Amino acid sequence: MILILGGVIGLLSFFIISMLENLDLQEFEGIFSILPPELMAFFGGIVVISNPYGFWSLEILGFIWLYAGIYLIFMASSLLSNEVENKTIDLSLSKPISRYSFLGSKITFLYV
Repeated sequence: MILILGGVIGLLSFFIISMLENLDLQEFEGIFSILPPELMAFFGGIVVISNPYGFWSLEILGFIWLYAGIYLIFMASSLLSNEVENKTIDLSLSKPISRYSFLGSKITFLYV
């Protein structure tokens, strides 16, 4: 799963960088110079978009949290289904811990 998401991010990065030579980044710099400071803070305070690194950080790194959220949703949905499919949930739930602590430890595993 992580390979698929990494491949999607890589292809998106390749597509955007290949478009970069056709864009006039100085026009973007002019557009961002007239924006209020509050809106610039919303974009992460990127001041320089006229170079490829600034453009990449605005276009790709803004979506990293979205990709991370999608990955966590996929992992959380397969968390208990793999236990049921592999028939190990009976063994796990037969231990002297509550079901809430079992599920809590599985969810904590995702965040670590």
